[in-house]
Amino acid sequence: MAPPAASTTIPAAAAPAPPVSPAVTPERELPSAGLLELEQLLADYFETTVKIAGGRGKGRLTIEFADLSDLERIYRLIVEGT
Repeated sequence: MAPPAASTTIPAAAAPAPPVSPAVTPERELPSAGLLELEQLLADYFETTVKIAGGRGKGRLTIEFADLSDLERIYRLIVEGT
C-alpha cells in the first residue's frame, strides 16, 4: 500500500491592503481676477510686493517693506496720497 499523501496547504493570500488615499488638504480657492488685478495695482502704486489673501468675509492685505524708511514712504503714500 502506498503511504498516505502528505497534505500540503497553500497559504491564504494576504488580504489586499486598503487603498492609500492622498493626503487630504483643504481646497484653496483661487483668487479672483479682480483681486489679482487689485494686488498688481497696489504693488505698482506702492512700488513693492503686495499680497491679498481671502475673499468672502475676512481677508488680509500684506505690503512688504525693505526698512524703516521704506515703511515711512509707504505710510506717507497711504496717508497723503500722491
